[in-house]
Amino acid sequence: MFNRTTLLTLITLLLSLPSHVSQAHNEQEKQQKLVQIKQLKDTGKTVYAMIPKSTNDPFFSYAAKGCQKEAERLGVHCIYYGSDNENPRLQEKDLLALINAGVDGIAISAIVDGWLTDRQRDNLRRWGKPIVAFDSPLSNELSAAYIGTNNYLLGKQLGTELRQLKPSGGTYCLHSERPDSPNHQDRMRGIIDGLTDGGNEEGKWLSGFSCPLYHYGDFNAAVNQMIRVIKNFDVDTFISTGGGSQFLPEKYRQGLAPYKNAILEGQLTIASIDTLPVQLEYLHEGLSSLNVGQRPAEMGKWSLHILDLLTNGHHAPLIINTGLTVCLPDTTNDCTDHSGLYISSH
Repeated sequence: MFNRTTLLTLITLLLSLPSHVSQAHNEQEKQQKLVQIKQLKDTGKTVYAMIPKSTNDPFFSYAAKGCQKEAERLGVHCIYYGSDNENPRLQEKDLLALINAGVDGIAISAIVDGWLTDRQRDNLRRWGKPIVAFDSPLSNELSAAYIGTNNYLLGKQLGTELRQLKPSGGTYCLHSERPDSPNHQDRMRGIIDGLTDGGNEEGKWLSGFSCPLYHYGDFNAAVNQMIRVIKNFDVDTFISTGGGSQFLPEKYRQGLAPYKNAILEGQLTIASIDTLPVQLEYLHEGLSSLNVGQRPAEMGKWSLHILDLLTNGHHAPLIINTGLTVCLPDTTNDCTDHSGLYISSH
């Protein structure tokens, strides 16, 4: 008979197998893309790359589509390249691999604040080709432009909408990506300011036990964290600074099914950043209360456009704010239609 320790070891080993298969497949795809870049460069093509925080995050797949569509319009190429784990060391490795492959410019969503600046500042200066940040800011030392949402205002909008939904306040739990993620930290500050009206209504809100929570890009863990908090602690408002738990549809729906009536009756409020199609479905189904989102396809489009401008010696704006969307259960049909694009040279 196996003892408890042996059984736990065996279970851990078995559970680890799929991740190795997934990583191997991802590495094979990455090698194929590096070969593709070199082949395109050998024929004189202009090639740009887009590096997400993680290729497992569906938000970034929409950014990639925007990048690739704009590349087709301009007669250049956009290669979507990254790792399936949200890991700053892997992102750094991916960045260097693309540089070695000969790309003409890179758009990147930085995972950890200051990581690339501290470790690759000199190498990237010597490289000399354009880098832009999208979704998550990068140091101005490295990045020629930022394309995306004003993350503080994104969070503040979510917090303000929540305050209007729950004017009496409540007990909330903040759920975020990681404590060293620059864009998510800005969103958290904005959420608190919006929720408390800049501190004027701070007494109406109480942070729940063990909150904030961080899932580090592991969406399976994100759903488990959400359900554990809702089930075991006196939390009536669950707030996510990104898609997080909402990016595993089957598990999310299954986990929140027992709480659907509470959500519909306003006893439990689920509020999240991002308004991808599946997230709008949750609103329609009564499994989400509020989503404030971004425009990832616009981020991809403008990232490519700015890289091409810079490569060809043109001036480009320092900031392109791609705007946000506010979606409620009764506005899902048209809440993502307006553009809201803002361009700044300052």
